[in-house]
Amino acid sequence: MLFFYLKKSKNVATGRRLLGLQILTVLTLLPATLFLLLTVVFTDQALQDDSAMRLDVVATLNDKDNLYITLTNLGDELPPISETAGELVSEYPSSWNQATANQIAQQLQPHIAAYITGTSQEYQCPTSVNNFAMEAELCELNLMRDYAEIMQFAALYEARSGNVAPAQTYAMAPLKVGLTMIESDNVTLIEYLVGLASVNIGLDTLETLKNENVLIQTAIKQQLAGISILTDSLLTPMQREYLGYTIALEKHVDMSQSYFYHPNRTRNELFAFMSQIAETSVRGCPTNNYIYTPDTTVDTKLIEYVDNIQSNAVNPARPNRIGNIYLSVVLSTLNTISDNVCEANTRINSLKD
Repeated sequence: MLFFYLKKSKNVATGRRLLGLQILTVLTLLPATLFLLLTVVFTDQALQDDSAMRLDVVATLNDKDNLYITLTNLGDELPPISETAGELVSEYPSSWNQATANQIAQQLQPHIAAYITGTSQEYQCPTSVNNFAMEAELCELNLMRDYAEIMQFAALYEARSGNVAPAQTYAMAPLKVGLTMIESDNVTLIEYLVGLASVNIGLDTLETLKNENVLIQTAIKQQLAGISILTDSLLTPMQREYLGYTIALEKHVDMSQSYFYHPNRTRNELFAFMSQIAETSVRGCPTNNYIYTPDTTVDTKLIEYVDNIQSNAVNPARPNRIGNIYLSVVLSTLNTISDNVCEANTRINSLKD
């Protein structure tokens, strides 16, 4: 437009006015020309085949088979008395009061019974199953953790009452439910982490009962026989995370290819990183005397990968800056999850021996 105006006004634009128009034209078109040249030189990649990180649609559970429905049938939150139960557990055994615990146990009995029923059921979140978008409505996952904590209270209460069998059953319940959540089809990453937290609550309780000689080693070993967290169980939540971020990328970063944004490269980088997380999750958990020793070579490689993406995000001289900013936010939170799984497995193995 400036060139057109300059051409039309060449007979009346002279001297400084003509020079000013020429300078304005150059200053305007030079960055645009440079941007176009960079876009042509730094082209986007071809999309990689990401079928390995895709998920199939799964069948939905009947309500009667779903432990989440069994628990929420009693309400979306636990009674206020559960907070008192949590306080007794957090300060156990210094401020344990058996009379108070007896009152709490009576009020929470329906919830304890429902949780025990749930240990023989499967888990599925009705609002997020088969919905891979980030904005999918999640279930009340705080409720799942709260239930695990009242089962810890229930186990300690029964142990203090001299009832070894129910104490053992209640201690194992969060571990069983946690494993069910971890290994369920279509599980989201946040559900996986809540399941892992439930497993650790169960392990905390078993360790306490062992230290107080409520449960003998033979009984604990028998209960934990064959139990472990499958390291490849991380594949499904990683797939869901990948699909969620991909959908968000396509939906919210709707831009054509340019020097500052390469949509295919961004998705390929996401696929490469998430695939690597999934692959490292099946490598097993190296231990030394039941102390988990992370594979520093793999961890360092992942950290360096994230650092490289983050450095590119703050460097305007590097192509795909918008994509790198997106990736730097996403990737930095995902490279230590497999270590948490291995640490829980070492706790399980140490309790077996």
